[in-house]
Amino acid sequence: TPIEYKLLCLLAKNVGKVLTHKYIIQSVWGTPADNSEASLRVFMATLRKKLSDSSQALIQTHIGIGYRMMNYSFREQYKADTLFDDMYCLQWLQEQLN
Repeated sequence: TPIEYKLLCLLAKNVGKVLTHKYIIQSVWGTPADNSEASLRVFMATLRKKLSDSSQALIQTHIGIGYRMMNYSFREQYKADTLFDDMYCLQWLQEQLN
């Protein structure tokens, strides 16, 4: 879904960093709503199911804080100084799912 794609790209652009619930909600939905954190939890659970075959613990939960995407091979392939855009995100995600 478009929301899942936005979540994956946001996490992939910030590999290794813990992103707060508030930051993720603002980045993906724009404005927080009363049920935003609950919706985020549902989308993250769905993503984990879809990614479960490609890697164990690709997305970590930091209870009460947010989420972090773990995959250090990503950092080696796409150096921190590389301009990272949606094309790189899509390419990386496809590699992870294959």
